[in-house]
Amino acid sequence: MVNTQSLDVEKYLTKMDEEEKENGRFYYSEHLFEWISRKDFQTMLLLDSSFILFVIHASRESQPQSLVEIWDYMTLCTDVRKHMKQIKLDLLMADNQIPFFAIKKLSECFPEHEIFSSERYSIGHLALSCFADLWPTRNEEQKMDDEMDFDNLLHLFHWSRIRVEGYELYCEELDSEYDLEQYIPSATELRKSAVKFEKKHSRSNLDITFTRGLMKMSGVIKIPTLHLYDYSEEIFRNLIAFEKNPTNDVHCFMPYSACMSCLLQREEDVKLLRESGIIASTGYNDADVVQFFKGLNSEVQDRLTPDTLLRLYGRVMIHHNSRVSRAYGGFKLQYCPNTWVGLSLVAASILFILTLLQTIYAIKQK
Repeated sequence: MVNTQSLDVEKYLTKMDEEEKENGRFYYSEHLFEWISRKDFQTMLLLDSSFILFVIHASRESQPQSLVEIWDYMTLCTDVRKHMKQIKLDLLMADNQIPFFAIKKLSECFPEHEIFSSERYSIGHLALSCFADLWPTRNEEQKMDDEMDFDNLLHLFHWSRIRVEGYELYCEELDSEYDLEQYIPSATELRKSAVKFEKKHSRSNLDITFTRGLMKMSGVIKIPTLHLYDYSEEIFRNLIAFEKNPTNDVHCFMPYSACMSCLLQREEDVKLLRESGIIASTGYNDADVVQFFKGLNSEVQDRLTPDTLLRLYGRVMIHHNSRVSRAYGGFKLQYCPNTWVGLSLVAASILFILTLLQTIYAIKQK
């Protein structure tokens, strides 16, 4: 990158001299620096940051503007692109994080005409574009500005995927006994109280909501479409590890995983949500989806549930325990188990009424 992208190494080391004492070592265990020197520490950050910027550059299919060593550079780009998906996952591993300011400082050491120049693109936007093909997808409602401060790449990725308001701890006063509930019944169990599931069109993939009907006899849980791929478990576990940090009070992936684990306890639950368009058709079968959230739930047990999600649980439980809702749900399951049966029942009722009216009219004519 020194030759092909005109990286100013001396400028970077100068910037790190200014920042290292205040910020650099805060992200690492103090025991690490009993055997590593200041120079080695800066070199480590330089190499790691350089690799991250190189991966971002390679992911954008861009070409180096200098002809110096262009063949070696493009060969390396080709090799990186062959393994791009796994490299991206490695960059999001909780144990592989380096301070984001080290990457940002390095991006400021390129000439203005280069892709990493802060005059052209912010390093945050460039990094997010590198992860654009990974699910969960970015929440476009999250607007980035130059004043935002991220700890590392995983923090940036986490921020870009969560709801704008997040799921914050201790954000509201709970005013119902049901607000203390830490769970909700499974999807098939909730059908007994006339709860149906609908696909939600939301910018955030983690945005789960519940509303009751006007007569409070039925309810609707709306969930954005869930896509599970071979890399999903790895991403979720690293995002959950990030949220477990005691300094982080905005949780989304932990409560989302706990909620989905409650809803999807059996294969019948998964089938119900597939029919509603909530679970997309991927390599995961119904049993795999149940096991996916069961495994994640073991990671989030004994964790505080955010107040916003407790309120959702509370509203669901109030509805589920309502006698009216249970009676209406039982009627629907017995007489209208699916749309076609319901339509047949309505058609039969209309036909019966028309026949009855015709009979009454015939009697009156006599």
